[in-house]
Amino acid sequence: MYIEPLQDYGFFIVKRFARMYEEFANNPKNTLDVYALPPFNSTPDRVNVWYHGLDRDYPMSYPADDLNTPASVTAAMIRMGELEEVDRCWNSLIYAEGDLLDVLGWAEQDDPGLWEPVWVRPSGTKYRAPGGYLSLGHEPSDFPLGFSPIADALCFPLWHGTDLEGTAFLRFFKLLNRFALFDNPGDACDFLRHYLSFRWTERSDWTIIEVFGRKEDIQPVLQRNR
Repeated sequence: MYIEPLQDYGFFIVKRFARMYEEFANNPKNTLDVYALPPFNSTPDRVNVWYHGLDRDYPMSYPADDLNTPASVTAAMIRMGELEEVDRCWNSLIYAEGDLLDVLGWAEQDDPGLWEPVWVRPSGTKYRAPGGYLSLGHEPSDFPLGFSPIADALCFPLWHGTDLEGTAFLRFFKLLNRFALFDNPGDACDFLRHYLSFRWTERSDWTIIEVFGRKEDIQPVLQRNR
């Protein structure tokens, strides 16, 4: 039985950009060098946009059936499941900052610095972001889940991937800001329409979302683009 989340804004725990990039660049199967994809044996300095959207390998509110999942991440998932049972979490969406810090503490035990929080709301809504969080931009998403066409087609292809020539989305790639997001929801919506014009792309219930990050977590991007 599908149960809707109690609120449509809140926190996600996501993998830091540098670690996402490193994992892709360490895989010799990743040879495609288009958009901001990480080719094998490359470094983030080769790309001008560093994806800081929602689709960054987030833990969910149930233990992963995967022997490669670190124990601390499994513990975080179990804690999220406990929160979900008392309506303080839904899947990967955590409603309150105190619970976020609780789950983040579990997730970070084995590998400090692997994860960071983001706060998300549907674009155009007036939910107020927590103190210390700055708007990074807008992207299409199947929120309150976390799949992003920007991530999959332009940055970190985990599902459908992208065109081999690097031309199908080039017009929209040039509109991305330093966080590989769109500065306004209109551009995000136009990109989604274009994305859906291809038969091989993902179908879902889409929402344009606004992603916020903590100032201390986005310093590497801010300093790089001065």
